[in-house]
Amino acid sequence: MNSARTLLLVVGLALLVALGWWFFPSNARLVRTRFQTLATLVSVPAGEQDLARLARARKFGTMVTSDVEVTFDLPSRSPASGDPAEAGEGAAPLTGRETLVLLVARPPGVPGDIKADLADVAVQVASGGTQASSTARARLTLTDPQTNKPSVEEHDVSLDWRKVDGEWLVAIARVGAALSSPAIEHR
Repeated sequence: MNSARTLLLVVGLALLVALGWWFFPSNARLVRTRFQTLATLVSVPAGEQDLARLARARKFGTMVTSDVEVTFDLPSRSPASGDPAEAGEGAAPLTGRETLVLLVARPPGVPGDIKADLADVAVQVASGGTQASSTARARLTLTDPQTNKPSVEEHDVSLDWRKVDGEWLVAIARVGAALSSPAIEHR
């Protein structure tokens, strides 16, 4: 009888801890989840309808601050195009929520689909609990609609987060130079 009570107590405590973990996630877990959500939102599915694209862009806009700033270190791109996202190191950053929402809603020169995946996500929350930083390796798979062959680019990405009205929002994003761009064989 005593061992049954002990077992019931242990199971009850384990359930209580699991529920606490689920209903009261840590700040680091919240930031990690939002980082993964951002990767999903910047992915562009092939044949995406206008309404779905606009909804995705709108959701993206709720995850960044109004004064968000994105800097790029993409030295392999030519600054002659006039697009700050392709200008390379030292280029003017993209600033403001509206600019980024428009970019997500209408990515320039993307005829096929883009899939963004994150690996090695690391999160550090400042002691006050209102600022955090995160880093990850972003893997972008771009599929050419004519050949249906994917190509891959990997970039180191770091985000600085601010807690605004209880929500973690991206304030600063830094996208590093492409680390690799191997061709993938289509099977």
